[in-house]
Amino acid sequence: MLLFLDTEFTDLSKDGELISLALVEHENRYCYIEFTDHWQQRLQFLKQHSNPQYQQQAEWVEENVLPTLYKDSIFQTERPPSGSVNTKCSREEGVTVIKEFLSGYPEIELVCDVGHFDMVQFVSLFGHANHDLPKNISPAYWDLNQLMASRQKKSIQEAFDIPRNNNHNALADAIQIWRTWNETEI
Repeated sequence: MLLFLDTEFTDLSKDGELISLALVEHENRYCYIEFTDHWQQRLQFLKQHSNPQYQQQAEWVEENVLPTLYKDSIFQTERPPSGSVNTKCSREEGVTVIKEFLSGYPEIELVCDVGHFDMVQFVSLFGHANHDLPKNISPAYWDLNQLMASRQKKSIQEAFDIPRNNNHNALADAIQIWRTWNETEI
């Protein structure tokens, strides 16, 4: 089974912290989590760092990612489709939620857009090595850019440069990855 993964995180370093994560089977079956711990401290650290690149990353996250997070009230008033998960919780609780969501699938392959960032964040939830992943998840992943390059006879850079509707909301972006995967011509 293919699941489409997207994450939003504080910065492009090994110390980046997850802000949100989505796993999508299709538009009406998904697991979306906004994390309530760790990332705020990392963002504050970046803002106060003497390196201007860190400050720029924090500013970018504040301008592009944080406004896309759901308001607390949506988690209380809107019910996700049957079989889906929509929650705000700690990393520890999030791992439990993800494991429960994934337990219904005998074998899972993940699809990401620029997956080396998303997979590092995903694997870090379970430990720091692929062998820590739940057994039904392949540690290898499909990268949307490689598929698009192959199917459209383009370079990977050309595929990466194709405009996409990235909202910087993990759920919206994972649904967009699913759509692009299904719409990419063979």
